[in-house]
Amino acid sequence: MVVKNMHLINSENCYGDQIENGKNGFMCFDSKNIENARYTYFSPKNIACMDVTYTAPTGLEYCGECCSTLANNCFATFQVSNASHTYYSI
Repeated sequence: MVVKNMHLINSENCYGDQIENGKNGFMCFDSKNIENARYTYFSPKNIACMDVTYTAPTGLEYCGECCSTLANNCFATFQVSNASHTYYSI
């Protein structure tokens, strides 16, 4: 029996599972509309992000080490909304 190991839809150069409309994603899971993303989970619309999780529905841009965050240009944040250029915040 053959089992598909990755579920990719309209994705280019991606590694992970359940990726839709992705480009250059590595270790991304349950993600849509990502570009140049690394280590993401349940994160739609992420652009140039790394180590982010639970960023629905708006996604992130240029962020790293974020959880439950809806912001841009942020690093190491947890549950931050409507912010920009935010670092080490809860």
